[in-house]
Amino acid sequence: THTLDPYRPLDRIDAERPLPKDHEPMVVEVVSLDWKWLFIYPEQGIATVNELAAPVDTPIQFKITSSGIMNSFFIPALAGQIYSMAGMETKLHAVINEEGVYDGFSGNYSGEGFSHMRFKFHGLSEEGFDAWVNDVKSDENFLGRSQYLELEKPSVKEPVHYYSSVDPELYQAILNMCVDQSKMCMNEMMHIDENGGGGLAGIYNVMSLTYDVPQMRGSQPLPDSKSFVATLCTTPEGGLSGEIANLPLFDNEPVSRAMSVAPTGVSAGF
Repeated sequence: THTLDPYRPLDRIDAERPLPKDHEPMVVEVVSLDWKWLFIYPEQGIATVNELAAPVDTPIQFKITSSGIMNSFFIPALAGQIYSMAGMETKLHAVINEEGVYDGFSGNYSGEGFSHMRFKFHGLSEEGFDAWVNDVKSDENFLGRSQYLELEKPSVKEPVHYYSSVDPELYQAILNMCVDQSKMCMNEMMHIDENGGGGLAGIYNVMSLTYDVPQMRGSQPLPDSKSFVATLCTTPEGGLSGEIANLPLFDNEPVSRAMSVAPTGVSAGF
C-alpha cells in the first residue's frame, strides 16, 4: 500500500529499472472543467484541452484540481483514479512504459456533459514528444486569465485544441479560485486567518469584492487597483459606536469619515 501511494514519487521506471535519486519528474497540471480537461505543461510553457502526451519511461507528476464540481482523473493504462476538487490540489505520480494511445476520462459523475468528458493520452518516444510539443507551440494561441474564463464556461464534446503559451501564474490562480481578480485568493485568505484574521476592519476589505452573487457583495467593481482599509478613526460628530469604537486607532485626529480606503500601497484619509 505504501509503495502504491499516488502521492509518493516514483523510485523506479518499471519492476526492473530503478530511477536515479536526483531524477526530477515531468510536471503536468490538470484542471477538470465542465465538461473537458485542461492540461498545463509549466516546463514546456504550453497547454492543451482534451489531449495529453508524455514520453515513455519518463515519470510524471500530476498536480490535479477542479474549476468547480468534483471529478476524477483516470487513465486506466497509466494509474488509478484520483479525484479533482475545487480549491484543493491532489497528486498522482505515474509512468508509461509503452508507446501507444490510451483512453482517459472522468470516473466521477459531474452532470450533463459527463459522458463526453474523455481525452486521449499519447505515450510517445522522446523524439515523438518533442515533435508533439513543437506542434502545440505552432498553434499561436495564448492562455491567460481572460481566455481561461471563456474556456471555463460549460461545453460538451469540446474539440482538442492547443495553447502555445500560458500565463505562468494561471494554475495557481485556478487552484486558489481567483482567476477572476475581483475575488480574494484562497491562499491570501488562509494567510490572513493564520495570522488571527482581519477583525472588523477585514470585513470592509471583502465588502468590495464581487463573488458568485454580485448583488449581495457589491455590484460596482472597483478601479484597476485593489483597495483595503487604511484606518478606522473617530468623526467630528461623536466617534464610532459599538464594537468598532473599541478597535485600536492608527490616528486619533478627527476626520470627516469613519473609514478611509486607499489603493494598495498608498495611505489616504478623507
